[in-house]
Amino acid sequence: MKFTNHPSRSRSRHSLHTPWAFTLIELLVVIGIIAVLAALLLPALSKARQRAVASKCMNHVRQIGMATVMYADEYDDNLPRTSHQTGQSWVQTLARFTGTNVYRCPVDTNTARLYSYGLNNFMTPGASSPGYPRIADIPSPAETFWMTELADTYNGDHVHVRPANYSAVRFTNEVSATRHFLSANYLFADGHTETRQWDKVKGILELTGSRFVNPVGH
Repeated sequence: MKFTNHPSRSRSRHSLHTPWAFTLIELLVVIGIIAVLAALLLPALSKARQRAVASKCMNHVRQIGMATVMYADEYDDNLPRTSHQTGQSWVQTLARFTGTNVYRCPVDTNTARLYSYGLNNFMTPGASSPGYPRIADIPSPAETFWMTELADTYNGDHVHVRPANYSAVRFTNEVSATRHFLSANYLFADGHTETRQWDKVKGILELTGSRFVNPVGH
């Protein structure tokens, strides 16, 4: 009996060894799909990173707030001071409560100072009349900010928003009001923290009677 190879089986074995590769058009299509996916994902990843940074900054502000409460408990309700009071700047006096690793926002580009935050100058002795250096002196602590983020070009440990000059330009000269998605982090005199959009803060600055800056309103 004579046996012969089955034609279809022979072709099948041959096809298993046939090399397969992308054509140029297929390769271009794959590259195009990858490019589209990258264009869609990169902005989302960038926003996620920015949100993580803003959250870390807020956590720093919150920790400084807790340190401030501990300081006030220890010093008869007095708030930490600024560099105007020699040797009493909050930068030094709060360090033992919280350390200095929370003093900087991750995206602050100013490396000339060790901190990214500054106090509201109304909260220091002699800065205004009668002055509000103690929490009990502040009429509505939950309405008045005590600390916020400093503008990248500003080097003080406090911000000056003086009576009769609550303009947006003056405010943003010293406050980084748009650092995080057109907003900034604020620590209030009662210890709570908020992220506030610049357009809302600007409206508050222009509002007669607002206690956001001046504890008795302006």
